[in-house]
Amino acid sequence: MLTVCRFHAETRILTTLFALLMWDIMFADILGAFETPYQTAPLDLHEETFYLARKGLIETRLEDIKDIDKAKAILAKHDDKYRPHNVFCCGVRWDLCPKEDLLEIIAVILGAIPVNKCITDAVISSALEETLFRKFAVSSAKIMPEDAVASRT
Repeated sequence: MLTVCRFHAETRILTTLFALLMWDIMFADILGAFETPYQTAPLDLHEETFYLARKGLIETRLEDIKDIDKAKAILAKHDDKYRPHNVFCCGVRWDLCPKEDLLEIIAVILGAIPVNKCITDAVISSALEETLFRKFAVSSAKIMPEDAVASRT
């Protein structure tokens, strides 16, 4: 019997994955990025200076996450550290799905989309809709746009 899980998440999956993969880089000690300890994101997150100020860190991370096992380890490390305390971070939705689902999703996304495109879309896109169809075996998971889902039902 085929077990399928479907949910509509707009960009929340991508922003959550981005934040968990880049958490330590987002919160790196960059001059002027933080004015208070209560910020959920650096002030430059949505500016081109975000990349410029962290270029070396980001480029290294992009190389690291080309290896799906490394990407899953980075995601799991941040999830394990911050989820239990429900730490606020721009883009993260802890209630969206459990860590295990995020690990499956990242494996599917990184297996299907080149790393640089995935990260760029996560940062730039604010209207991307995705519906994830997944069986419990990661290799058979599929990511489909909402309009393709509607035409199949």
